[in-house]
Amino acid sequence: MIKMGTNSIKFSLFILFFIIHSSLLIVHPSDRPVIGILTHPLESISLSKYSSSQFHYINYSRLRYTRNDIKLKHYSSSASFIASSYVKSIESSGSRVAPLLYNLTSEILIDQLSQLNGVLLTGGSASLEKNSHYRNSVEIILNYVKTVNVQTQFTQQTTPLTHQMTYDKFEQQNNLITTQQKNEISTEQDNISTTHYPLWGTCLGFEELLVITANRSTNDVLSRLNSWNLPLSLHFNDRIFNSPIFSQSEYGPSIQSVVEDLSDDILNATMHNHVFGVTIDTFNKIDKLYNNFDVLAVSNDRNNVEFISLIQWKDAVLPIYASQFHPEKVSFEWNSNQKQCHSYRCIRANRHFMDFFVGQSRKNNHKIRSFPNDNMRNDDLNRVRLIYEFQTVYTNSEYDEIYIFQ
Repeated sequence: MIKMGTNSIKFSLFILFFIIHSSLLIVHPSDRPVIGILTHPLESISLSKYSSSQFHYINYSRLRYTRNDIKLKHYSSSASFIASSYVKSIESSGSRVAPLLYNLTSEILIDQLSQLNGVLLTGGSASLEKNSHYRNSVEIILNYVKTVNVQTQFTQQTTPLTHQMTYDKFEQQNNLITTQQKNEISTEQDNISTTHYPLWGTCLGFEELLVITANRSTNDVLSRLNSWNLPLSLHFNDRIFNSPIFSQSEYGPSIQSVVEDLSDDILNATMHNHVFGVTIDTFNKIDKLYNNFDVLAVSNDRNNVEFISLIQWKDAVLPIYASQFHPEKVSFEWNSNQKQCHSYRCIRANRHFMDFFVGQSRKNNHKIRSFPNDNMRNDDLNRVRLIYEFQTVYTNSEYDEIYIFQ
């Protein structure tokens, strides 16, 4: 029998304590991420596009389902949708998807955010005007993402900081979060403590992030462009060499060919479907934009007006990224009237953006909460629901398929 001295026992206990304590500080990444996609009001789609189509009626709890040539006008004003191309794009990069209804209460929305690994803000035509329900939801999401990521950076410092101290520090930099939202986010302490929480905005999602961050009207931030149904190249600047999106240490030499294809003026790999955008002149004149975002790439519309195509949060301090173009359309939208490139090079180059975004989402360990008896929770409309619980609707329009939530 081996005998250990008192000093040896103390040393062994110290090592054991150190290992246990260290393991509690490690952020265990997730290989089963779930990305939330914010829905858009169904009324923001032009009904005339779908007058001859056949539709599925799917209510949010999926308690009823019929297929009877139901027109979109039969849906209630609270109905919302997601284009299925965004879902397919996220799933192709290795993540599951959960719809986030744009008209949830702030309390329920924040509770659902705390169970997800990241959020995608999609393109569309929802209102960005102040006090619209859609914009309010986007503001809650942006504030949540900024808060939990800032919280993580502060809690990683040597000196422990209280929640109140971190929020005070956060509010000095970003005076966007309300007292009510702050209190609601504070209740999610378990998930907030160690969180790398990414946010991506596409097209309107891109515009949302800039308009809200600027805290200005849409007229002050957005300019009218001639860029609808327009494939374009990206004109990069030197900031991409320090951007996580194009990290050579992460993606190796292959990232060079992605950048080359995206910047090829003959290939025109990115698909633009927007009538508004943010010019460089506007960006440079608004301090809250210039001080909070890095421009990574620009493009030129049909009238040769230069506008911003790709951004990240300043110095990538927060994992917030956005593109004015549509990475998902190249692979998953096939309307013959749309001019996006479907070649292998275009698909590979555009796939990189969602591969990157989903990769970022794997860096936090949020999980959807399970209940003791899931069968008894099917009527709980407030729980996070995976997209598998819903079916797509064929539209034969700008979007080949959409999900409708009632």
